[in-house]
Amino acid sequence: MGYINEKINQLEREIKILKDRVNSVESDTPESNDPTPYTVVGGNKDVSSNFPVDLRTGLGGTYGSFMPWNDAELKFPSYGTKPGTPTEGYHRHGHSEFAGGALDINTLQLVEYDVDFNTSGTYNKHCQQFWKSDPPIAKSNGGVAKIGLLDIEFDEVSGKWLTGANYIDVERTYLVKKNSEGEIELDDKENQKKAPLYNADVTKTNVVWDEVGLVWRFYAVYAEEPENQPDEE
Repeated sequence: MGYINEKINQLEREIKILKDRVNSVESDTPESNDPTPYTVVGGNKDVSSNFPVDLRTGLGGTYGSFMPWNDAELKFPSYGTKPGTPTEGYHRHGHSEFAGGALDINTLQLVEYDVDFNTSGTYNKHCQQFWKSDPPIAKSNGGVAKIGLLDIEFDEVSGKWLTGANYIDVERTYLVKKNSEGEIELDDKENQKKAPLYNADVTKTNVVWDEVGLVWRFYAVYAEEPENQPDEE
């Protein structure tokens, strides 16, 4: 009996200790006060694994902030290095009223970049977002930068935009003959076989303005008859 009474007394002491602890917790945390909610941001995630689409080129290899357009860009080349040659392209898209948005002719410019202006070879024309800086714009033989708007007009009949279909500038339209490599051929005197339709010198022009018919007319050139003609049967 002594052992049982001792165990009962021990249990009563432990119950009293537990009650005191419960009362202490209740007094420090009243039931009427709910805990204030809060949000924990950040964490242990490496932010370098985020890949937001960049607003311009030049940040590709450093922050990974770009949209891959081909398989060469999926290899994440280092910043400023030239990506390999792509073999597969992604993100096929168009520009219509319902897909991608129609292009505005008042802001649509065409440009030719001189991607081979240096010997380092860091510019891949298929991976522009990996360029450290934009290459220079190529220039024409006259030294004018090759960038500008399209010279087009709208055809009300077909409902299409026509490029160079309605007007031909006789002073700026050339007749040329090119070889299989796409280069202008040379004649026996090493002159390019290239000439404009119109020339102010009447001895060099291909067309002349007819003030009566109000049309441009091509000159008719006749070869002289040979001195020794075959007898007619």
